Amino acid sequence: MSCKEIDRLYAIGCYPVLVRLCKTGCGTAEVITKATIIHDYGGVLVQGTDITLAINDYKELDPSQIDKVSTAQTLVMSGTNTIKAPFIKVLVRNTSAAGTSITVNGGTVHSGESKSYSLDYFAEYTNDLVIVGGNYEVEVTKRALLPCLKDDVVAGSAVGAMTVVDVAANDTLCAGETKTYSIVGTPSNATVVNNNNGTFNVTPTASACGGSWSFAYQTSCSSGSATATVTGQIPSGTSSFSFEAVNAGSITIQNITTSDGSPYTVNWGDGTTTTHNSNTQAVHPYAANYTGAIVVSYASCAAITRIDVANQAAVKFTDSSISALSKLKRIYLSFTSSIITDTGLIGKNDIQEIILSSTVGTLITDIGLAGKNYLTSIYLGSTSSTITDVGLYGKAALVNLYLDNTASIITDAGLLNKNSIVNLYLNNTASIITDAGLQGKTLLSTLSLSNTASSITDAGLLDKTVIYNLSIASTLSSITNAGLANKPNLTILNLYNTSSSAVTGAGLASKPNLSIIYLGALGLSQSAVDNILSTLVATNTSNRRLDLRFGTNAAPSTAGIADKTTLVNRGWLNLSNPATTALTN
Repeated sequence: MSCKEIDRLYAIGCYPVLVRLCKTGCGTAEVITKATIIHDYGGVLVQGTDITLAINDYKELDPSQIDKVSTAQTLVMSGTNTIKAPFIKVLVRNTSAAGTSITVNGGTVHSGESKSYSLDYFAEYTNDLVIVGGNYEVEVTKRALLPCLKDDVVAGSAVGAMTVVDVAANDTLCAGETKTYSIVGTPSNATVVNNNNGTFNVTPTASACGGSWSFAYQTSCSSGSATATVTGQIPSGTSSFSFEAVNAGSITIQNITTSDGSPYTVNWGDGTTTTHNSNTQAVHPYAANYTGAIVVSYASCAAITRIDVANQAAVKFTDSSISALSKLKRIYLSFTSSIITDTGLIGKNDIQEIILSSTVGTLITDIGLAGKNYLTSIYLGSTSSTITDVGLYGKAALVNLYLDNTASIITDAGLLNKNSIVNLYLNNTASIITDAGLQGKTLLSTLSLSNTASSITDAGLLDKTVIYNLSIASTLSSITNAGLANKPNLTILNLYNTSSSAVTGAGLASKPNLSIIYLGALGLSQSAVDNILSTLVATNTSNRRLDLRFGTNAAPSTAGIADKTTLVNRGWLNLSNPATTALTN
């Protein structure tokens, strides 16, 4: 004999009830204090005491949308607050002994009889439902609940740039029911893709420039459907961003791309202004070294979607340089003097590539990566960044992850569901990767985990048939010939200082591209060294460059030294071992 409390918001059309009441459509809302319909906490119900169902008493009913109570007291449904009743039906059932009648609003209900009283949930009522008599049961059935939708206004859209619009975020939906979404009619000045999850991908067309775009959508559930509109404004004019030049003799911007393909203009700060096509580079030599601002201007109807600046020590981007560039798909600032932090990445949830490697002042954490679930490439190597598994959650599209020489800590959990990954670089981090973290990653081309506490065995490599670079030096890994089998593309093999002493020449055979082989500190015997050298002589018939390092293993025999000489004559060969002159070049 209780009313189940569920902290969810249901609605009748656009009139949310129970927890919140929309006074005027969905425009304004009044928060209603929760209370119970039937007070049975502790089981204390006073005989003859009226129970009033008023606006503050609306509660969630159980999943069947029915609430029942059996008692021997007067029940009053009060309309003193002039509310809209959230009920379609009230059923009163007389459960008294035979011959005992009750009265409902002055009418008689005999023992064993039930009578239904309908209430129009849109009509305001002031009459009370008064039950007087013996034992009875009251059954209240809620009206079926429809979606309550609000129109959306999108800020910051641009011609040619996709914006993901989450229409469900401000809608009151059919709780517990399956929802479907659809586009109503033809979008105006935009192409729209329905993601079937409450979000739509919107790309404004050129006709929206200086005006607006819009589309209507419908949300449906088993109880019914509702429609709302999404709109966005795109002002015309000119926008800009700037960065710093520090003692620059010349500057090259490798690429700036606009969303609609329109040109961009660079004010180099020395009185020179140049205009360039979208998706092209801009180069400027200075007559004298320049320190100051460089300003890039572009049409306001468009957005900057790509910036590439590499190997330009005189260039300094900061968070303020990119703060307004909300539609960036790619930012590439490698080997510059830039300082980018989490703040600079705020609002850039559509970004796909973050490449900020070798910029020591850059500091990105999990916070900066949060919500950026379209990322395909993260390059933060040799920065002050710290990324953990949390920063990688939700990034199932990730293809390239490069965190070398950072304070990052990645484990198997961070790689879960990252089966599109191709290049994984975690060298010189506190990361710990095992075979479990590599499961399903059959596209791996580079696995570089050197100087970590990772532990890789043959099992983790069996299905990595396209791998090009396997570098797991100074880890807890143990690889044998079985782990190297069926890897015809293998070019770089670095097993230095691992427990991989079982590798022999057979493991290196059938790998025509193999050119860098680091097998130092494996504890290889003389026969193992001889075997590997003879195998390489037999397979290295194309005179390809070969970097073979055996340091601290046993010295080869006379035959092995002859094979070594043959390899030296074919290219550069490094067999350095401080204790054995026969192994030096």
